[in-house]
Amino acid sequence: ANTEVVYMLSIARQSQGDIAEATSLMIKASEMEPDNANVFHALGTLYMAAHAIEDARSAYLKALQCDPFHVDSHNGVAYVELVAGNYTAVERAANLALTEDPRNVQALVYLGTAKLEQDDNTKAVSYLQEAHKEDPAHTSAQMQLGRAFLASSNASFAMQCFQNVIRENANSGIAWEYMGTAQYASGYLKEASESFRQAITLGRSQPDTLKKLAEIESALGNADQAEEILQAANTEAALSGANTAIVQAELLIAKGNPGGALALLEKFQGPKYEGVIVVKARAHELLRQHAEALDCLEPVISSGKASDEAQYAYARLLAKSGREQEADHLIDGLLEQEHPPMFARVFRGLQLCRIDDE
Repeated sequence: ANTEVVYMLSIARQSQGDIAEATSLMIKASEMEPDNANVFHALGTLYMAAHAIEDARSAYLKALQCDPFHVDSHNGVAYVELVAGNYTAVERAANLALTEDPRNVQALVYLGTAKLEQDDNTKAVSYLQEAHKEDPAHTSAQMQLGRAFLASSNASFAMQCFQNVIRENANSGIAWEYMGTAQYASGYLKEASESFRQAITLGRSQPDTLKKLAEIESALGNADQAEEILQAANTEAALSGANTAIVQAELLIAKGNPGGALALLEKFQGPKYEGVIVVKARAHELLRQHAEALDCLEPVISSGKASDEAQYAYARLLAKSGREQEADHLIDGLLEQEHPPMFARVFRGLQLCRIDDE
């Protein structure tokens, strides 16, 4: 396969949410064409999706070695440094992007955000207003400008910015969360509670978000609700850590280190961490430790609440271990669903092909 085919296949895997496979393919593309800045930039973006900051920084810098004027890679470095909290480095990278493209909106947003994180709210508002002027529809510019107004104690302007974002994307959980924060700062407690609840419905269930909602409910006099929300926040804190670890473990697997993935996930035990268990089972499988992989999944399967993905993983391992009848029983159950999952249909199709070959 040529580099372009591998590159496009990686992009396709990324669009399907398979970051590990997408990363593995993009690494292959970079090895096939080590002087292609676009490939290294794409690899950096995949590493960032997996929270692998050092790998992302390295990939973006390699892109810039290939092409020192690659604006997207300067912005990539700025993003890495922003996540890492190196705000001086953010400014340096963003300014290099602006040297090549003085009206680059993303670079202006990174520059303004860096100033905001350093409490230089006046400059933050200035850069972000410039970005917004260049592209009024740029969601990130609107969002960060709202944050800058909020930090400048201008909650009413902040609400306008967040409302604009929500108008364009009503499913943005983080926009609803910021809107709730601005409403709370303005004393609109009931509206703030509604916005935070909407944010949580849209996936913004991080512990800090839940704690802020509990604080608002307490201010509204809803002590029992506040206590329930605080308990949920404590549970979510554990699950949030697991989700981050899953992404990092999948990256280790993609880089050929299943043992490292197992070590990373070791502290997460019990059926409630099903996502972790599925990844651990895959790591054991890659190490040819099929018995250990089955042992991982057994408690989840026995609970009667296993997801389709966990059941499929277990069935596949059963088949590899010579327990075909048990595997067939699980696959039969998946295929009896009103909308059978594609992986179960493919599994059964491959079984039938093997039978025909025999």
